[in-house]
Order: sequence, then C-alpha cells, then structure tokens
Amino acid sequence: MSEASRLADIYSIFADQEAAGRSPLYAQLCRGIAQDPSLLNRLVALPKDKQQPNLLLAAVKYLFGVARDWPQFRARVGENWPEIEAVIRVRRTQTNEPARCAVLLPAFARLPQPLALLEVGAAAGLCLYPDRYTYRYGDRTVGTGGPVLDCAADGIAAPSAVPRVVWRAGLDLNPLDVTATIVDLAVRGYLVIEEIPGEGGFLHKPDWKLTKKKDADAELKDYERKLLDGLFEDGNEVQLSDLRYTFHTKMEEVQGALIEDAQSQGWFVRLPSATRMQWGCLGVLVLLAGAGLMTLLIIFTHAALLGIPLIVAGILLTFGAYWMPQRTAKGTGVLRRAEGFRRFINESEKERARFAERKNLFSEYLPYAIVFGATGKWAAAFAGLDDQPPDTSSWYLSSTAFSFVAFSSAIDGFTVSTSGTLTSTPPSTSGSSGFSSGGGFSGGGAGGGGGGSW
Repeated sequence: MSEASRLADIYSIFADQEAAGRSPLYAQLCRGIAQDPSLLNRLVALPKDKQQPNLLLAAVKYLFGVARDWPQFRARVGENWPEIEAVIRVRRTQTNEPARCAVLLPAFARLPQPLALLEVGAAAGLCLYPDRYTYRYGDRTVGTGGPVLDCAADGIAAPSAVPRVVWRAGLDLNPLDVTATIVDLAVRGYLVIEEIPGEGGFLHKPDWKLTKKKDADAELKDYERKLLDGLFEDGNEVQLSDLRYTFHTKMEEVQGALIEDAQSQGWFVRLPSATRMQWGCLGVLVLLAGAGLMTLLIIFTHAALLGIPLIVAGILLTFGAYWMPQRTAKGTGVLRRAEGFRRFINESEKERARFAERKNLFSEYLPYAIVFGATGKWAAAFAGLDDQPPDTSSWYLSSTAFSFVAFSSAIDGFTVSTSGTLTSTPPSTSGSSGFSSGGGFSGGGAGGGGGGSW
C-alpha cells in the first residue's frame, strides 16, 4: 500500500468513526481529503506525526475559521498551503476531551456545593466546564448546555444535576519567558544556537549547542546576566542536553531576578514572590486548621462534613496564591500594551506589506512570538513573501537550508526542549514510592499546552 493510500484510509476511518454523528462538516471534509490525490501527496511530504486529520483540520480553522463546506475548505488549502504547512509543522494536538467530565460528574455532584475548580496542566481547559455540558443517561438528561455527552452509571446512582461552579482556573506552567530570553540574547549577539540533528534521522529528537559570543556587559539586565553566566558556567560551549538535572537551581535564580526586575520597574505593589509566599503560607495554615477541625468533628460528633469548607478554602488560598500579586497602574498599562502586541503577533498576516519593508523584523520580534505561543503564526505571516528571507546565520545555525516552515518548527522544538531541560530535577534515588521529577513541567506540564500545542 502506498503512503497516499494509507492516508486515504486514515481520513476515511476518521470520517466514518470519529466525525460521523458528531461533526457532519468534518466527516464531509475528511471524505473529500481521502479522495483528493493532490492534497494526500502534500500530507505525505509531512512527518508522520503531522499527518493526522485533527491537526490539518485544526490548522485550517486556526488560520481561516470554519469552512462552509468541502469546496471552500479545498480552495483555502490550495491557495494557502505554505501558511497551513507552517502551522502544522510547529503545532500539535492534545487530547483535551470534554467527555472526561462525564467521569468526574458523579464525584463533583457528591461534593458540598458550590465548587471551585483548579486544573493543573489545563491546556485548552475543556474539563473546567463540567457545568456547561449536557449528560445523557439513557432517556434522562442532566444539564442544558452543549455538547451532549452520552454516559452510563455502573454501580452508582446517576447525578441529578450538574455542579454549581463559582470559580475556575487552569494552571499551565511553562517557563517560556526564560526560553525566549535565550533566543533574544542570541538575536542580540551574545550567543549562537546550533541545531544538532538527532541520531537516526529527522524523526529523532535533535539537540542544540549553545556557544557564547561575548561576555555579559552593562547592556544586560540582572536576570539576563544570570542566565548567560549560568548557561556558560563551565566554558564557552554547552549542549542543551548536558544541562538536564543541573540547571534547575540556576533557573530559580534567573526567574527570581526576572520577578525582581518587574518589581523594580514599578509594575507591582509588592514583590510578587513575597505576596505569593504570604498567601501560600496562609492557605497551608487554613488547610491544616481545617484538617484538625475535621478530625475533632469525626471523633466527637457526627458532623465531620462541616470541616470540608475550611479545607477547600485552604486549598484555594494555597493554589490561588499564584494570582495574588497586585499590579500598579503602571503595571496595568504595561499589561494592556503587551496584550495589544500579542494581538499584533496573532494577526500578523494582515501586516505582510509592512513586514516586507523591515527585513530584521522576523528575528527581532521572534522572542515575543515565543512568549505569546504564536511562533507558527509569526512564521506563517512571512512564509508567503517573495522577498529575500532574513539572515539568521549570525545567531542560529542549522544543517538545512533556511525556510520559514523549517525554521519555525526548529525554534518551536528548541523552546519545548529548553523549557523541560532547564527545569528538570534529578530523579529520586531513594527506595520510596514517591514521585520523582525527572522532567519538571516539560512543554506545558501535566496535560501540556505549552510550546505549540492545541
């Protein structure tokens, strides 16, 4: 069977088994793709992990919105394939499945109401909305939202109502601020990033070598100086993989200096780390008090559940400490300008004519695109220009010829690998059965979301 025939089968199966009955439009689109030799050949040219239907469908929707039908979808793909390919190569899909809420619903329904939900590694955050879906148990439905999730209760009573959620938040830890600073230092001439192909070919994970070009000077801020000195503590060259398990203490110093820099700029009323520590300690105290109260209630009364609200409050204070730092008016203004710049990056395709006038713009703004998680869109905005591509050879070296598609894919890989490597701590060597933190929150933590994931 040829690769094109294999992909045709995959898209046909997706149409008949995944999309049928759920999304008539996606079923129609995938059947059309399965019968389109030209489009199948374009997909064959992609790495195998980039050929799946949901990634192609998501990339087209991300760039151009929902297609009306197959003809419109096919026209968009045919006219804009370079941009679509650029997004596909730097993005990946994740299993953010609302149906998981069906499993959680019986447990949520048994808890004292209302609820506050905090999801660690939230990615798309679809499991933060169990109260906004409809759950169908045979002939009976619970909830009034959409989509409708078909459920079955085995051994337990089906819940009678959706939970009442009064607060929800998703926590997705990914130190892209530091990773983007490394790229920024390279663009500004302090170091060179060299891509080292993975052993065994392009399907294997690459590594990167960092080479220092000049020492820290008065132009660098304190956190930038700490980062540069920490990376090259043992010499002027280092491979990224060699920093695994060894850089995490320096990473804490860099992030601390970065926060202190934000405070020195007058963006926060108090040092954010101190504010978080204060509220976190308060949360732990409340949690311990709640546990103690519940223990006493269990021993001396039949009202043990009265201690649960205090425990929940302690948990919320502990995890909610992350959002407690208060911005000044100046800090709020900076945040608004940053949000405006984020929109500029995300809507960069509209500014193509202006980009053609500034050849250094791609590299200059790339660190911001990394922080905003928009590397793919930033590259896609330049991919269709006929001008001479920017010269990145002074700060990024690769064995492949420059193209916006390949370069943005490589940078996305670098940011994801760097985020995991620089925060990784040594695995536990004890005989206990506790958790070992071999990779920290790599690429978005438990559940992902960082880098270029959807």
